[in-house]
Amino acid sequence: MILTVETAQGIRGYGEACPRAYVTGEDMASVLGEVALLQRMLTGRVIEEISEIETLLCEELVGYIGNATCCALELALLDALGKEKGISIYEALANFPQQVVTYAGVLPMAVSNQQERLLGMIYHLGFREIKIKAGIEVAETLGQIEVLRTWLGPKVPLRLDVNEAWSLPVAMDSIPRLIESGIEVFEQIFPKGREADMEPVMASFGQDAIFMADESVTTLESAREALDNKWFNRLNLKLSKNGGLFRSRQIYQMAEAADVSSQLGAHVGETSILTAAGLIFSGMVPMLTAIEGGLGTLLLERDVVRDSLQFGPGARIKRPAQRLAEPGLGLKIELGEETIQ
Repeated sequence: MILTVETAQGIRGYGEACPRAYVTGEDMASVLGEVALLQRMLTGRVIEEISEIETLLCEELVGYIGNATCCALELALLDALGKEKGISIYEALANFPQQVVTYAGVLPMAVSNQQERLLGMIYHLGFREIKIKAGIEVAETLGQIEVLRTWLGPKVPLRLDVNEAWSLPVAMDSIPRLIESGIEVFEQIFPKGREADMEPVMASFGQDAIFMADESVTTLESAREALDNKWFNRLNLKLSKNGGLFRSRQIYQMAEAADVSSQLGAHVGETSILTAAGLIFSGMVPMLTAIEGGLGTLLLERDVVRDSLQFGPGARIKRPAQRLAEPGLGLKIELGEETIQ
């Protein structure tokens, strides 16, 4: 979803969100309903500073709109305000600017006739770290790891996204075999709502591997509960899932205080708007263990910007401050005729 806001001076700002019902309970219909609410609440609202946007999203609108809507609105307001004031949002928010942002790869499960092509693409793109999706059976996953190692060699770090698929007995049986095969990080091994099952897992394997929350941590409250109970030792933040830059930073800071690391994930299909937001977020916090996304037209049939913001050789985007130096989010938006404005 691309959200547009327009100022009294006729300047347009653009934001993006990826509503996922299985993650935050949001879908396109619910977001459109919340946008109608926002039209009534915010028309005529005066916003002059970035801090006012943060207060609006992190205080005033909490409980009124979902995280995806919050993310899209935040980015659109920041884009509009930056354009109106002639300032780069990256420059304004990035207290930890980077010269190079390197992306981790995500290898989906594939049928046999697609796998070699996908592996060839992964190898060609030059990822330094790869996330793979767990198979239905642990033997299937172990076979995929073996094939992947023939392409990438033994040193490329591997993460496993289980996508909420395991029961506790399956986890206790599978994890030691997968650690032995080289898996260093396990992502969201149990369904959301069964976080207490992480206690025996962390007790048995928490010193040997990283266990990362994704769907289990969407809000500040769910993050606090997960951290207080020590269910995970890493969080996978996603801007659309967690409500945008400012809400995601709140969760990051809470995790950092608990000595828990964070990475920045991405939803499949993100355009350059969320890629730009991810670059900004990578400059807002001091350390992310990995950054996903940045695929642009490597994945999309058509992006929504003039020059797709995507990684180049070595899966890197160089000099993000320069790439996003134009006022607002730093993008030239070109929406198609099919877009509802």
